[in-house]
Formats: sequence, C-alpha cells, structure tokens
Amino acid sequence: MLAKAQGRPVGITGIGAYAPERRLTNADLEAMDIGTNDQWIMERTGIRERRIAADDQALSDIFHILPTFETESAETVRRLAAYAKKTDPLITQLRPAARELSPTLKALSDLAPDAKALFRDLDKLTAASKEGLPATTEFLNQLHPLLPEFDPVLQQLNPILIFIGNYRPELTAFFANTVAATQASNIPGYAKGQRVHYLRTSNPINPENLSVYPRRIGSNRPNPYQLTKSSLAFNNLLTGTGHPPYSYETRHCGSGVPTEISNDLLDPISGLPVIGDPLVENIKKFAYSAFGAGVVLAPPCVQQPKYSPTSKPKSSTTTLYPHVDQALNGYTTTRQKGK
Repeated sequence: MLAKAQGRPVGITGIGAYAPERRLTNADLEAMDIGTNDQWIMERTGIRERRIAADDQALSDIFHILPTFETESAETVRRLAAYAKKTDPLITQLRPAARELSPTLKALSDLAPDAKALFRDLDKLTAASKEGLPATTEFLNQLHPLLPEFDPVLQQLNPILIFIGNYRPELTAFFANTVAATQASNIPGYAKGQRVHYLRTSNPINPENLSVYPRRIGSNRPNPYQLTKSSLAFNNLLTGTGHPPYSYETRHCGSGVPTEISNDLLDPISGLPVIGDPLVENIKKFAYSAFGAGVVLAPPCVQQPKYSPTSKPKSSTTTLYPHVDQALNGYTTTRQKGK
C-alpha cells in the first residue's frame, strides 16, 4: 500500500511501457536537410533518437504483450513497497546524522576555493622541483665526503650532550627558578609610585649561616654531583618514603655541631656586646633543635652510592664522580671498547 484515498487503500498494481522497433535518429533528421543537426538537437532537447510505429503495425501486437508486462510490473512494485517499508526505519535513524553532517559539508564547501588554490600552487612547486631536486641531490653528494670529518668531534661531544640530557628536570628548574627569583616586583612607599624589582631568596637557619668554620660541621650535607632526578628525594623527606637526598661526602657527619656562642666582641661606639643576650637566645631557639646537645635539624646523612651516568654510552667504571666515555663513533651511542 502506498497511500489512502477517502480511507481506502490505494496502490499501483503495474507499470507498462512499449517502444516500437522503428527508429528515427538525429542523424536521419540531419540527412533530410531540414536545417538541423545532432549537436543542435542534443544541446536543446537532449534527444538522440525517437521510436515511431510502422504504418502496418497492428495495435494487437501491443495489447498481446501488455498482460504479461503488467503482471511482472505488479510484482516489481510489490517488492519495491516491501523494500521501502524495511528501509524506512533506517532512513529515520540517518536523519539526525544527516543534520549533523550538513554543517561539515558546508564548511568543506567554504574550504574548496582554498584547496583549489593550494593544488594550483602545487603545480608551480612541481615545475620548480624538476630543477631543484637534481640540485639538492648534487649538494648531498658533495656534502657526503665532509661528514666523516665531524666524526672525531662528535665522538667526544655526543656523550656529553646525552649525559646533560639526563638532567632535563634539573635544568628546567634552574632556568625557571631564575625567572621566578628575579622578576618579583612591588611598589614600596619610598619609591614614589615606581615599581621596584626585588630578589626572592630564602636560606635555612642553621649554625653555618651565622659563622665560618675551618672544617665541615656535622649538619653539613654536601653533594656537587647529584644523581639524576635527585630533587625527588626531597619530597621523600616530606612523605617519609624512599631514600632521603644523598650526600657526596659523609666523613664529617659524626663531627658534631659547635654550641659555643661568644658575646665578648663589643661595639666600639656603644661599648655593648655585638651579640646581645636576646640574639643569643634566638640563635639557640631557631638555629638548633636542641642547643645543649648540639643537635641541628638536617636531612639524614646517607652516602651517595657509586654510579655510572645514566647515559649512552655508560661510563666504563662506577665511581662517586661521573665519568663520560668517548663514543665508538660520531653517529652511534655505543661506548668505545676498552675505554
């Protein structure tokens, strides 16, 4: 069923068509010399030939084949109706997608002129490449003998760069902290409305900030050769997990911390002690965790283990001091044998 008329089903039960055998083509009309030709007719009508019934052809031939044609047409229409019924849900589901796709197609339409211009310009590039590519090939051929001359230099330079590359987090922090420390600004009262830059800095309070000692005291934690990503160890101090920051030198850790504070030095003008009693008490309170016992807050003293720099090539030996070995050549990262 295709539709309803006054509440009753209405449908197409068959379709019929018949074409006589006789043909009248545009070429036939052109041969008649009636002032027309095939091109003229095709441009205006799109018709190439016509079917014309013969004068002696009886209509009975047409009606003879019509019942069979109608039967076959009815079956075709029935199948088309069933197909339409089955595909209707699919078409319904595709409608939202079609609505979503419409803006995309419109955007592509707007992009079409630019794409056309791109491909048009590529023609110029293609033409230029006919001369440019041979010239590039010739340049590379001449460059090839020069490249081996860099090999001895790169044998030395590449391992150094690879070693430094393992310290990317530390280098990033160094440059970032430089900016953070030097770009702070404020408008103090004495500056008369002018913005003044100041240096951000902070130091832990401990006895080494207050005096100069002839040798390292027990709270000192030196390490000029940190392992890679060693900054993460400071976070371990807060979380209580993992190992604390390593120290390069640990022989002094048992030396203790001086607890003598002298206030014998007098101010030449006032005659009063340079280090008065209030300052002495603050030093004892803030620079020591237990002044009487000579205890100062400091990270645990843990010896840094021997290591080979985490680079390619790795050092031939493991030591406390990083060693970078010469590469086998200037274009690989393999350590030279025996070095």
